Amino acid sequence: MRAPLCLLLLVAHAVDMLPVNRRKKQVGTGLGGNCTGCVICSEENGCSTCQQRLFLFIRREGIRQYGKCVHDCPSGYFGVRGQEVNRCKSTWLLPDPALALGS
Repeated sequence: MRAPLCLLLLVAHAVDMLPVNRRKKQVGTGLGGNCTGCVICSEENGCSTCQQRLFLFIRREGIRQYGKCVHDCPSGYFGVRGQEVNRCKSTWLLPDPALALGS
């Protein structure tokens, strides 16, 4: 009696998990699935490590973030080369030169 019940619960659990796996793949592929130029790529978050000469651009959507390897940083960002990773940094974090001069 226990074996058929356990088998039934196992099958029900497996069927319950199928839609979750499909949804994760669609979200990952649609938003962060472009792994061109990546050394390490995740289906969920896109690139986390780029090839040596590329910049890692991380865009945020709500609490999620997705990485993409780019040759040039997009408008509003500048490239910072490092020993381990090259990143695109936002220009809005820089202090305004006019404020620094007291104008």
